[in-house]
Amino acid sequence: MGEKLKISPRSYLLLAGCAMLWSTGCPAERHTPVHWQTAVLVRPTVPEYKPTNEGEEMPDLQLEIPATPKLASVRMVPARPRVPVSQPAESSAPVARPQEPIIAPQLSAEETEAARRITQQSLDVAERNLSATQGRTLNAMQSDLASKVRGFMDDAKEAIGNVDWTRARILANKAEVLSKELARTL
Repeated sequence: MGEKLKISPRSYLLLAGCAMLWSTGCPAERHTPVHWQTAVLVRPTVPEYKPTNEGEEMPDLQLEIPATPKLASVRMVPARPRVPVSQPAESSAPVARPQEPIIAPQLSAEETEAARRITQQSLDVAERNLSATQGRTLNAMQSDLASKVRGFMDDAKEAIGNVDWTRARILANKAEVLSKELARTL
């Protein structure tokens, strides 16, 4: 009674083969799949109405659609009061717009000098590359690049006037990079 049943590897293979055959189903009842490339559109045939009596005609069926009820709109929020807006009187003195505050990081003397030097170098390179386009006919892309370089240079000079060296350095660097791209396309 304490004997274990030994199953040979051949028995495992036979069992796996039988399971595979069983899972595929009966070959006689297998349906062949429809290949859509060869499928044909088939319209169903509708049988004709033949009256049972010779004198009887096909009944005239009319579709009656009931009128749709009108729904009333319900406003959940009270209407806003209509108050006429009066025009402010125009004054003869123009209103001065207050100056926007400039937020710039505080730099030490060495950092300020380094930023000034780097900014000036970038502006010089951009100016030199931009002057190379003088007297040349530029295509649309090149003229667009040139106008962007001029814009960045003007903004950098404005930032220098506001003593915002960080912004000036960034704008001058953008002008330099674009001017190098412009010089490369010439």
